[in-house]
Formats: sequence, structure tokens, C-alpha cells
Amino acid sequence: MWLTSGVQNRMRRGNRLIHSLGPYDKHGLDGPLAIVTNGEGVMTSTEVGRIGSLSFPVWFNEDSIANILSMADLAAERRLTMDTDVENAILLHCDDGRILKFVKYGRGLYAHDLKNCNHTVKPLLVNTQTVADLESQYTNREVARAQKAGELIKRLGYPSDRTIISLIESNFFRNCDVTADDVRRRQRIYGPITEVLQGKTTRKTPEHVPSAPVLSLPSYILREHKHVHLAADLFSVNSNFFLHVVSRKIHFRSSAPIKSRSKKSILLELNKIIRQYTSRGFSVDELLCDNEFTCLQHDIRPIVLNAVAAGEHQGDVEASIKFIKERLRCLWNGLPYKRVPRTMNTAGVEFCTNMINAVPANDGISTTLSPATIVTGIRPPNIAQLRLDFGDYVQLHVDQNPTNTMRPRTVPCIALFPSGNTQGGYFFMDLRSGKRRHGRSWTKLPISADIVTAVESLALEEHQPAMHDGPLVEWRHDEPIVDDLNDGDEVIIIENDVASVDDPPLFLDHFDDVSVDLDGDGEVDDAHVAADAVAGAVGGMEDDIVVDQGAVDQGAAEGQ
Repeated sequence: MWLTSGVQNRMRRGNRLIHSLGPYDKHGLDGPLAIVTNGEGVMTSTEVGRIGSLSFPVWFNEDSIANILSMADLAAERRLTMDTDVENAILLHCDDGRILKFVKYGRGLYAHDLKNCNHTVKPLLVNTQTVADLESQYTNREVARAQKAGELIKRLGYPSDRTIISLIESNFFRNCDVTADDVRRRQRIYGPITEVLQGKTTRKTPEHVPSAPVLSLPSYILREHKHVHLAADLFSVNSNFFLHVVSRKIHFRSSAPIKSRSKKSILLELNKIIRQYTSRGFSVDELLCDNEFTCLQHDIRPIVLNAVAAGEHQGDVEASIKFIKERLRCLWNGLPYKRVPRTMNTAGVEFCTNMINAVPANDGISTTLSPATIVTGIRPPNIAQLRLDFGDYVQLHVDQNPTNTMRPRTVPCIALFPSGNTQGGYFFMDLRSGKRRHGRSWTKLPISADIVTAVESLALEEHQPAMHDGPLVEWRHDEPIVDDLNDGDEVIIIENDVASVDDPPLFLDHFDDVSVDLDGDGEVDDAHVAADAVAGAVGGMEDDIVVDQGAVDQGAAEGQ
């Protein structure tokens, strides 16, 4: 099947693909199609039909020697894409999800071979591209030649792709069977060569840091909704425990990783959450919870602690945790990792919580202000700064001081979520240590099998469980959180309590180690961190980090 911009009418050889075939006048055409041929005189077509669900008419003639489609008519009804850096081909995106490839032949025409399986591109159905996904779009021979192009680049001392393509096209090399298309295909499948990034990356001048003023609350919010009622409970994701707190009416959610289910750990995070509300002028009057929180009754006064009966979970927070669980299931099912370290587990919960807080709640107190804006004052997400997906593999650019050493200029990392600063920085997990890093410049690469293995190896070292059917979300050990919510994009918080099981508190003997830049010198310092995930939206994760340096300096941490 040929695709060309040089014709306005279509002819078909054979009628296997045509339906609704009939005389031209029944299709609303004024007369037959007459084409002057080379040496054969005039060929006249009188029958017209349709191809698939395309609306334009297709002329049919048994004597036609080619099947031709007009690019202009096809582009009016279907999406056509072309990237000559990848391959000199036109991709037709069908309405049934298939992608048909029209490859350049002869004198500038593009053709699709209906019998050639390599002319059908497999569309990617996951959020994050892996090398295996990209390799599946090409034949084994094409993949092998792309790998050979990468070997040639290394043997020539790592010239740039542009340089080697230019030299190949000018026939500079002797006995070179690698083509320019092989080099472009290697770039498309495998991305930039890691050694090139580590050796050639130069420091980028930081952009100007714009101010980010805190948004003021409309007067009616504090007038009508000043008094806040919170609901709290504990849950775990792959045996990593979190304190989850949600406010009625405002629907601001907080998911803070905790060291254990002890009174000290819970109270530390709960007080930080309460201070977020009071700093915006709200008054926290009541905490709804289960019996596990009764030990806090005297510590949080004058806040009234309202505990449900034994053997029950508080309904508001239970519905909110199940909403978080739905988002987590979406997140992990789009990634190739079957086992992840604690840093990624914690970041996944923080990311889902932040993004839920970042948009107005369906049944909240405002249709224009998100819960994060109401409680923290941060602005809505800047979409231009959402440049990475959770779980993407990148080479993070790092500044080396002194700069004239042979140390690599990039480090392998996994993208977590936006840090919330005005420069568009991101949090990452360092693949060498499993610790958290903060960066502003990176190069994204496809996820290879080696990267998947590296992530899962870090998880094995921390004894993290395999996720056969997504993350394991539980109230406590061997007590899974059962889904009973209707499908939808939002949860309506309910007032009634929901029955469950009451067990004695459990304790963990591990903690989530991350790395942060404590002194602002651009270097990442190791620390034992209890990260507060209550900042919401895209940012605020740096606002409430408590650093355990022998003793917790809580006042200093709040000033971060």
C-alpha cells in the first residue's frame, strides 16, 4: 500500500480491503475517474468503495497495478507521525490502537507491506519505556545493527552521534558496514551512552530562583471553616508504616512515614501535622481515631480525642487510605519493578498523597483551591516542571569540586517526585546507595534490564517483599486493607465508623534512610530521616523534615 502526497484520488488493486463497493453515482460522485497511463492509454474506473472506517471514497479498478492512498485525505482522519532521527518512515495510528509503518522506497514514495509483520509497530501500553519495549519495535537484525553502532562509537573514542553520522554519510571510513540509520536507531532504543554522559556532561549555570509567595486564604474559609476535625489511623505498604491523617471538609491528606507504631513516633508526626493547620489560622478541635491512639489523649490537649469502639476503624480515614491504595495500585502497575527499596516505597506514598492534595476535592470547601493550597499556601502545580514520571531512570548531573578530576559527572538514579521548589527540582533515589538525592539537571534514559535488576537488588538487601499483584497495603501484619469502594476518581468521606479488627501495636526494627542536602553546599549528606509527607501538592516536602543526629533538633528542622 503506497502513501503519497502527489495524488488526490485513490485506486485499489484487489477488493479484499474494500467494502460497500458500488457505482460512483451511489457514492455521490459526479463521474468516473480517468487516468492517463504510460503507453497504455487511458484507464477508467467506475466503481467506488470504502476502506475500514475511513470516510473518503476509494476508487477500485481490477487493472490497477498499485494500491495508493492520499496522505492529505488520510491525515484529515487519522494521526500521522514521522521522526527522521529515528527512522525514515511515516507512522499511521489506527483507531484500533495499531500503528502501521510506511517505509521509504524508490523515488521518494512511502509504502506499507501488509504481509510484513515488521511494518506493524507495537504500541507501548505502560507509562515508562524499557529497553525491551523499544527493541520490540524493530526486527532482531535491526536491534543487532543498533548494538553494533554503539560498539563502533566506543571503539572510535566516543564521538558525538552527529559527528559519526556525518562521517558515515560522507563515506569517510573504510570497510564500515554501520549505516547512519543504525546510529539513529541505537539512539532511539538505548538513548545517550552512559560513559558519554559521565565524561562529557558540563555544569549548567543555575537559573534565577523566583520567589514563591504563600497564597492568602479567602476570608470566608476561616470564617466558615476555622474549626478543623482530623481523622487518623496507621497503615503499611510493603511492611513500611505510615501515619495517615485527613481533615473533614477540607480533605487535606497527610501520609507520614513513621519509625514504629510507638507513642513517641506517632506523636512526633501528629504534632507537625497539627502545626501546619494552626500556622494557617485553623483551630484543630477534634481527633477521630481508633483505640491505638488513646495513649495520646493527654499529650494533644486541648484537642479532644474521640476514639471509636474496640474492634473498629474510623470511617473517614479508612476511606481516605483506600483512596491512597487505589492510586498506589495505578502507580506500581505502570512500572517494570517487581520489588523496590524502602526509599521508593515511601516516595510512592508521598507522591500519591501530594498529587491528590494538589487538585480541588470534589466534595471540599472550594472548587478553585486545592487542599494543599488551603492548608500550606503553595500554588497549584506548574505542569511545565512535571518533566519526569515516577520510576524513570536518569543520569543525574552532579557538580564535582574540584572540577578537574576524573570522577564521573553523572550518577545513576531513579526519579521519585518533584521537590516543590520554584526551579523545578526533583527527588531521586541513588542506585548506588538507595538513598534520596535532590537534583535540578538530568538526562533521561530508557530502563534496561540491568537497571531493573539494580533496583530489585537494593530491595532484596533491605528484605522488601515482592509485589506480585501490586504493593501489599495493610492495616498491620497479615491484616490487608480490603477494597469496598465504588470506582471513581474521588472518595466522599463518610461520617460512620467501619468495623474491623483490633490487634495490639506492632513495632518495626528498621527505618527509612535517605540522603539530603543539610548544609546547602550542593553535596548530599547522609542522615537518618523521618520525612513528613504532609506538605501536599507538588511541593513542601522540604518544609517538615526532622533530622535525627543523635537527638532530634525539632526546631531547626522546621526551619528547613
